[in-house]
Amino acid sequence: MNELAQKYIDKYEEKYNKTSSSFSALGADTYVILIKAIEKAGSADPVKIREAMESTKDLDVITGKVTIQKGDAIKPVVVRKVEKGTFVIVKTIIPQ
Repeated sequence: MNELAQKYIDKYEEKYNKTSSSFSALGADTYVILIKAIEKAGSADPVKIREAMESTKDLDVITGKVTIQKGDAIKPVVVRKVEKGTFVIVKTIIPQ
């Protein structure tokens, strides 16, 4: 787990008094990608922001590292199953 993820988890649990869902973490990923793209673009121009987003490579976000390729987020995927009422990680698939 990276430093950003740990900070997110700590702040989320402090504010909401519960564990973040994967959907909340993915939403936070989107926020980080957008903020970093705006910073890189140095502008609020949507075209420049899109170009900066498209150049995202191995960016540390809440759920790991992400690369944007042709508008898609390329990142590891965690496969989980429910076992006795609890989610258990089966495996992580890392894109090639």
